[in-house]
Amino acid sequence: MRLISMLIVLTIIGFLLYKQLGGSSSSIDKLEGIPEAVSESAPRVPTKVKDIKNFEGQINSFVQDNADKRARQIEEAEGR
Repeated sequence: MRLISMLIVLTIIGFLLYKQLGGSSSSIDKLEGIPEAVSESAPRVPTKVKDIKNFEGQINSFVQDNADKRARQIEEAEGR
């Protein structure tokens, strides 16, 4: 009887660990509060050290472009 209850408990714990650690990553894929257009055009974070300099330039231009777009949107909204 102890063996059966121990197997059931281990099965439940294993299932819970699987759901927490190995479940789908769909909750991470989409960040809340970030518009789809921004998240799709944002540069990907590099996984190799040698790509960091290139990423720095990409992220700087991305931030500058978005700041310009927002400034234009604000000007249009104020001009109406």
